[in-house]
Amino acid sequence: MKTILLVIGAAVLGSGCASIVDGRNQMVSVEMRSNAAPVSGGSCRLVNDKGSWFVYAPGSAAIRRSYEDLSVQCRKPGFALAQATVKSVVRPLVFGNILIGGVVGAGVDSANGAAYDYPSPIVVELGDRLEGPASGQGKPPAETERERQEIAQASVLIGGLGCAMAQAPFRSGQRNADVFYEGRCLDGRVYHSVCRAGSCRLASAYD
Repeated sequence: MKTILLVIGAAVLGSGCASIVDGRNQMVSVEMRSNAAPVSGGSCRLVNDKGSWFVYAPGSAAIRRSYEDLSVQCRKPGFALAQATVKSVVRPLVFGNILIGGVVGAGVDSANGAAYDYPSPIVVELGDRLEGPASGQGKPPAETERERQEIAQASVLIGGLGCAMAQAPFRSGQRNADVFYEGRCLDGRVYHSVCRAGSCRLASAYD
């Protein structure tokens, strides 16, 4: 009995400096609306202190959790820029961390962002409709020359895996100097490419 108690005590003490709230990443979905009606065909940028991510709306993206607010900017041809701020909330599991892992364990989760969640889906109300040449109606979002080269490389890399795509890979996120592109196959498969300074390779999502 004494041996069993010692083992249990060591396990609890050992967990005091570790996190038990698993996962620093979170999947969030983004929707756009105009006068409360769903709208498709736009692109959104999500930013917090952990990084920035891109998603075509309606759609989903894997982002890093954080205590800081999430800034969301959405663009759609024919509409003014739409912006929203999403507040992070404490995940219910963090209270279990305090009970089992102690204050130190909860501190670990707070530091790495694992203790927080963003409400999902994120709904962004589009701004006013634009009229005339400024609306950009029917024109795709502007791309830099480097982005065009990276998209071309990502298309070759992903296409070489036997992936037939209905559209070119799209920019799905960025971490420091690495830019991520996602290619969606007609059969449902999804592949990723990461590019740095114009040079690309195949990668897992945000590897």
